[in-house]
Amino acid sequence: QQTFLMTNISPQLTEFNTKIWQRLEEVSADYFSKWYPKFWVMTGPIFDPKPKWLTTAKIAIPKAFYKIFIRPADKGISPIALAFVMPQTAPEDGNLLDYVTTIDEVESLTGIDFFWQLDDRIEETLEASKNDQAWRLSEGAQLPSRY
Repeated sequence: QQTFLMTNISPQLTEFNTKIWQRLEEVSADYFSKWYPKFWVMTGPIFDPKPKWLTTAKIAIPKAFYKIFIRPADKGISPIALAFVMPQTAPEDGNLLDYVTTIDEVESLTGIDFFWQLDDRIEETLEASKNDQAWRLSEGAQLPSRY
């Protein structure tokens, strides 16, 4: 229910939202949710230092969005992360693998320290990782968009 609150919206270009971003969300819903019993998702905007604004509503327009997936530690296996940074100008048929990055990079772009409460050794490893194979991303990285 919280995903439908007005405080949980951010302007996205139609071509971005209905194409490549929709494909990333579809991989999460249709693939990750079937393969992994539990994972968390964090999503948000990335702004230019001087962003463009929707003048009618005085809302800043993000230049890009991030999405971070975390599979929690389980049976002695450390948590596993997958992070993306995707500009709103990303091509609609782009390969999702091209937008995989590290949580460290997302933190650098947003100023957010995501996992500061973790043990430093776990946090540093998790935030520096860039392992799309652990998520089988290549199996859905080139899906066509629904729209």
